[in-house]
Amino acid sequence: MMFSLIRKTVISAALVTVASWASAASYTYEFTTFFDPSTPSTTDTAAWGSSVASLRLDDVDGGVQFTLSNTAFDFPAKSEAAGVMLRTLWLSGTWGGLVGEGVSGGASAQPIYQDGDFEFNGQIKLNGAGLAEGGTAVFTVMGEAVSAASFFDAGVPMLQFSGVGAPYATLLSSRVNFVGTGSLVTPPVPEPSTVALLLAGLGGVGLVARRRRTA
Repeated sequence: MMFSLIRKTVISAALVTVASWASAASYTYEFTTFFDPSTPSTTDTAAWGSSVASLRLDDVDGGVQFTLSNTAFDFPAKSEAAGVMLRTLWLSGTWGGLVGEGVSGGASAQPIYQDGDFEFNGQIKLNGAGLAEGGTAVFTVMGEAVSAASFFDAGVPMLQFSGVGAPYATLLSSRVNFVGTGSLVTPPVPEPSTVALLLAGLGGVGLVARRRRTA
């Protein structure tokens, strides 16, 4: 009876471990396509030669960790000294509580509409003047049903930059919105020592079972 209980416990733990390896996911976005404010239409887009920002979503215990970086070093800025500032991230997904320094926001009670008729159910504001060029913000959305896949599957995110210069600044605004292009990152392979320990545990259970049958 005791051996049977131990065997079930070890096998259950192994299955939980394997399931966690399979379910944990990471996604990345790069931002090169933007809505061109120098044209009359709010749906006209253009492509910049390099990514102005990167966003990574990682499943963590109890939620999703977001890593957002401003890499818009060569995008036209109103002030070369200040550069362009990353102000807002819009995205849709399953939301929870927002945890992190220098950010605010979360789920929105009403749909948020942006350029190109994009619709989002939440937003993250970079507090103060925003995230400067070369800066990185790390924050987490915590909740029972929160997952990186829920955000990835809900559609592409959008970023807004301020302090933009000619030819994209207008008399009314110096802000530009970029949409992201996402991809799945290969889940991390577990350490060899972890795999070896798991296999040793399963092997030990099998060896004991074999001895009991031959005894």
